Amino acid sequence: MKNKLRLVITTLISVMFTITAVAQNHYTPYDDAPKNIKSYKPAFQDSYPEWAKMLYDYPVNFNEICDAFDQSEEKDIKTPITRYFKNWRRHIQPWANNDGFIELPDMDTYNKNLRNTQLAANNDNSNDNKSESDWTFLGPKETFWLNESGSPTPPSSCPWQVNVYSFDIAASDNSILYCGTETGFVNKSINYGNSWQQSGLNYSFGSGVTATAIHPTDPNIVYVAAGNQIHKTMDGGIIWLPLLEGSEQFHADRLIIDHGNPAKIYAASTSGVYVTADAGENWNRNYNSRAYDVAINPENENTVYALSKSGGKFEIIISTNGGEDFETDPNFPTDISDESGGMLAVTPADPNTLWVVMLSADYTPYIYKGDMNSQSWELLATGQTSQFPMNNGQGYFDLALEV
Repeated sequence: MKNKLRLVITTLISVMFTITAVAQNHYTPYDDAPKNIKSYKPAFQDSYPEWAKMLYDYPVNFNEICDAFDQSEEKDIKTPITRYFKNWRRHIQPWANNDGFIELPDMDTYNKNLRNTQLAANNDNSNDNKSESDWTFLGPKETFWLNESGSPTPPSSCPWQVNVYSFDIAASDNSILYCGTETGFVNKSINYGNSWQQSGLNYSFGSGVTATAIHPTDPNIVYVAAGNQIHKTMDGGIIWLPLLEGSEQFHADRLIIDHGNPAKIYAASTSGVYVTADAGENWNRNYNSRAYDVAINPENENTVYALSKSGGKFEIIISTNGGEDFETDPNFPTDISDESGGMLAVTPADPNTLWVVMLSADYTPYIYKGDMNSQSWELLATGQTSQFPMNNGQGYFDLALEV
């Protein structure tokens, strides 16, 4: 009897451990749903409400998690997890039946079909010249806050047109700009941003465009990341091509072109750091842990930095051979928990200084400055203080850092 009781207790402990481990996995198959951007999903937190913890469960009932969220106090609060849930719900809903059962498509087949659609779009130029259509855009070109108080002062404009996920300015011609939007479009300006035109109107990028990079000397060559695919144009955005075969596809949040060798491009991805040496034809994954950002030393293009994570803690990894391999910076703090991602920044004005912002536990960001000559790091600011009141906001979803 004692042996049977011991066996039952051991089995229960094993099952409880398994359930807990599964519940705390960062990603589930739902996060790979079409158009969903899983890199915006923050790390699991014990303090999350029940509806948020359900995002880390598999399987889960769509109706139950939506009902739990709608009845929660957090639904109107902008946090990394509420932002992710709102995007997640929008992208999962088409795959949920009336009973809340979620049945995703086979993603290999979906991505293959999407790539075929993208390739076929280049044979259809019917939408290239929208001036021949019967429709003219009348507006609104700008939206404004509702004047609820009846004030005689006109309300200010509000950012409800569309979220811009990525942006780049041509180094060879500053009048040329490209941006990628949440709605899966690429927009181009040739007059310093005073007016914009959509690029690739008959081409499906597959999801929000999370990264944009313009060739340093030829602004007609542009790379963007969207829908687990890297897309490229060589004619200023008229024709776009998907570069990755189905088995090679990956999601990228950042694309950086080596200005000394524009055929070499780095991608920070949910599955690591990818590098191409032939202008996107072939990609190698040279680091296997999640990378939030990547940057090149402006003075030495063989030195490449990336912000990654290990064991739930942030880490800086460095390559000194042009991205062939990376090693962890042993001088970087090892006790900063990753809650919602982070970003890097470098500048030619001070090429051996590296800045990093990290969204850490307790809704608190940290900004560090690294002297790469002396191999030392200095904490510049701690969030949610009078000197630096910033909190984690909506997380990696709308985080940026530039110097």
